[in-house]
Amino acid sequence: MTYYERIILEFDGASRSNPHGPAGCGYVLYEMNWDGSKGSFIIEGSQYLGYNVSNNQAEYQGLINGLAYVSDYLSCHGLYVRGDSQIV
Repeated sequence: MTYYERIILEFDGASRSNPHGPAGCGYVLYEMNWDGSKGSFIIEGSQYLGYNVSNNQAEYQGLINGLAYVSDYLSCHGLYVRGDSQIV
């Protein structure tokens, strides 16, 4: 398991013709610099979610996928989550 002092998790999701789809989501992980800015790129992930998925569901899935990756493969002292969703 790779250790980082602080990690930034950015996530997003979208559904065309909300909530009828097609929909997808994604996340990106960065090491955080001392000043809170993005540092070194760690990994990115995305998933096609299909049809009949709302924008909110897609947003949540992007967050869930990013958190799952951190939990399964990384270790850190601080995790900072950033997204544009007002509901998540």
